[in-house]
Order: sequence, then C-alpha cells, then structure tokens
Amino acid sequence: MIGSRWARLLPMALLFFVVPDVYSANKHEETKTDRAVTNTKVYPLDEAHKDLSFKIFRDQFIEAVRRRDVKRIGEFLDTEFVYGFGGGSREDLLEDLDTKSIHGFYDGSRENLSEDMERRTELWEELDALLALGGYFVGPDEFVAPYTFLMFPEEICSDYYVFLCYVIVGSRVNVRVAPDINSPISFQLSHDVVSVDNGEYVRRNTWLGIVTLDGRKGYVHRKYVRSELDYRMFFRRDHGKWIATGLYAGD
Repeated sequence: MIGSRWARLLPMALLFFVVPDVYSANKHEETKTDRAVTNTKVYPLDEAHKDLSFKIFRDQFIEAVRRRDVKRIGEFLDTEFVYGFGGGSREDLLEDLDTKSIHGFYDGSRENLSEDMERRTELWEELDALLALGGYFVGPDEFVAPYTFLMFPEEICSDYYVFLCYVIVGSRVNVRVAPDINSPISFQLSHDVVSVDNGEYVRRNTWLGIVTLDGRKGYVHRKYVRSELDYRMFFRRDHGKWIATGLYAGD
C-alpha cells in the first residue's frame, strides 16, 4: 500500500525538482543580453540603455533627424567627422542633408535636380532607419549603429559571401510572390539571413528578390532588408561628451 502511494507521488516529486531548473533556463534565455546570432538569424540588439548619457544623446540625435534639423545635427558631429569612404567631411554630410541647397549631389544640370533631391531624401531615410535599429557598445566609450553591422554569422557570410548576405530586420515580414504590395504572401520571415538576387541595385529598388538559406524565393520591401555593408554610424565619448565620429557604407 505504501509502495503504491509513493509510486503515484513520485512523478509529482520529480516535477517539483525539475520544473524550477527548466524555468530558470528559459528565463535566462529570454533575458539574455548577449549579441544573439545564430547560424541562420541575426536578432535585434540595442544596448543604448546601458549608458544613460549615451541614451539621452542618441534620443536628441534621433529627434534632430526626425525634424530634418541640419543645424542641430551639426552640433552632434565631431569636427573630424568622416563621411563615406572617399574621405568626406562633416561639412560634406551636412551639405548632402541640406534639401535647401543646390550643391552636394546636384551636378548643376536642370534634368538632374529631381534626382539630387531624391538622393538627399534617401540619405535622410537611411539615418532614420539605422538609428531606429539600435546598436551596441564597442567598449565603454564607443557605440555603433545599427545592430546589423559585423553581426552576421561568419560561417555563412565570411570573406566574399559578405556581399551576398542580408538580414530581414523585422518579425513576421511578408515575403510576396511578386514585387507588388497586392501580390499574395508566400511566407513570412523573422530576422533571417538571406541572399538578394538583385543586391547590386538594392538602393534603387523598392522590392528585392530574396532567397532563403533553404532555397525559398520571393520579394520583400527593401526597408525590411539590410546588408552588413549598408550605412553605419559610429559614436564616441570624448572628454565626457558623446559625439558622432563617422558615417560609412560599403566594405
């Protein structure tokens, strides 16, 4: 009789001791702040909250970008700010952002005026996007945005293949049969590493043809697809004050 009773209670006793361990493990995974990268996904990461002074600085920077306030943005840039890989300067960036100016991208020909304004608009949109995507600290006094920079799985995106690697920057992003908002949804992706069929035209195309690692194909709006080589911005604390030090794109 006693043996039968303990036989019935044993599963409950085991559950009592096992469940807390399982719960702790799951809780650890949910609150884990390590840079979450698997061999197929790059998860969102934003460490700005780890330094209140930086978070305040970045919030002010984001607000200036939202308001398209070129003068205010200039106050956040290092005097030796580096823009692009051609040795551009702080002044070059501010000029390219100034939609009231006919300089910058514009080459002086009337037919290229609308294209110049389009490129300026794209630059503003790029700043909006990369700042909204968070980032991470590189040591206590340096921060890089967005989180996608240098976060791709090396076993897939190393060396040459970095030019083929992109990540879906969103959860349950629709992948459509054709490059049209009214096209049927084929499947959805969340933070997946993909390749882009027409990646060389990524900045000029609204829709991008993507291929998943298991071979599925479809089209995704370009705002949800990002390359490690897209624009990234660097920040540094200098004598207790945060400043932006550079904005680059490419390899």
